[in-house]
Amino acid sequence: MKNNIVAIILSACIALFCLPLHASVDDQPLSTQEVETALQTLVRTIDSQYLSDKHRTRISRKIQRAISEGEFENSFTFGRFKRKVEAMLIEASGDTNFEIHWRAGMTGIAEKKPEPYPGSLQRQIFDNDIGYIAVEGDMLSNGWQAEWNQAISKLSRSKALIIDLRHAGSMSLTLSQHVLNYFIVPGNTISEVRFAGNKHTSLVTEKTADNPFDAELPVYIITSPFIAGPWELVAYTMKHMDRATLVGMPTMGLGYMTKTVALSPHLNIVLAHAEFRHPATQDNWQDWGVLPHVKCESHDALKATLTLIKNKVDSANGEDKHTGRVLCETNTNVKAN
Repeated sequence: MKNNIVAIILSACIALFCLPLHASVDDQPLSTQEVETALQTLVRTIDSQYLSDKHRTRISRKIQRAISEGEFENSFTFGRFKRKVEAMLIEASGDTNFEIHWRAGMTGIAEKKPEPYPGSLQRQIFDNDIGYIAVEGDMLSNGWQAEWNQAISKLSRSKALIIDLRHAGSMSLTLSQHVLNYFIVPGNTISEVRFAGNKHTSLVTEKTADNPFDAELPVYIITSPFIAGPWELVAYTMKHMDRATLVGMPTMGLGYMTKTVALSPHLNIVLAHAEFRHPATQDNWQDWGVLPHVKCESHDALKATLTLIKNKVDSANGEDKHTGRVLCETNTNVKAN
C-alpha cells in the first residue's frame, strides 16, 4: 500500500513539473493589449516585408476584417492565437512558411528550438581517382569554409567528384556560395534574390584561392527529399550551369528565405521575405524541389552514380557503355527545376 502511495505521489509530481515545454507555452495567456499590438504589428509587417505582392493586400484585408468583426475580442492563449492566425495567413496566401512563435519575454518560458545536428565532412577516393565527399548534419558556422577548403585540397587529383547530400542538414547561405565558387567561373551570377517591394540583389561567384579544380571536372551530386534551402541553391545552380549531374530524388522545395520579426513582447512571426531566381531559368525550386537527372532511391544512389561514371569512362575509351547499367530511372524530360 505504501509503495502504491509513493508511486501516485511521484506520478503527480511528474505530471505537474515535468510536462513537455511546448505544453506550457501553448497554455500561456495573452492579454487583450498584447493581442491588439501583435495584430497591428502583423499588418504592418505583411505590408512592408512579406515577399508576395499579389497576396499582401488580401492578407491585410482578411486580418482587418477579422478584427472589425470581433474575432479577437475573447481571451486567447498562445496556442489558440497561433492556430487561428496561422490558419488565416495560410488560407489567404497558400503560403505555409508562416509560423507564430513564443518569445521568452518576462515569463522566462520559451519554445524549445531544435539543437543543430553536429556536422561532418567525410571524404575518400574510390577506384579510378573518383573523389567523394559525404555531407552530414548542419553547417552553420563560419568554420565550415575552412573544412571545405581542406576536403577539396585532399581531393585535388580527382578525375571526377561525387558530392553526397543525402544526410545534409542546414547550411548558411555564405557557405553555399563558397562551395559554388569551386565549380562556377568567377564573376558569374548564380542567383538573383528578390525581396519585398520588388527589390533585388545578385549572388556572384568569386575567385577561390588555390582552387585545384578546372571547369571540366565531372561533378555528380546525390540528392534526397530532405535537402532544403541553401543546399538546394547549390544543386539547382550546378544543374542549370551544366556543372553537375544530379542523381537521387527531388529535394524538399524551399526556394524562399524566411525571417523572424517580433510582433509583441511574447510573439514572433516567421515569414517569407526573399526568393531565389536563377538568371537562366528565371525560376527556382519552390514547391517542386530540384529535380535530378537520374531519379534513384536513396539506397541505390551512390552505386548508380559510380555506374554512371564508369559508363562515361568506358564510352570515352570506345568500350561498351552498357557494361554497367544504371540502376535507376533516367529523367529524359526533366523540368526546369
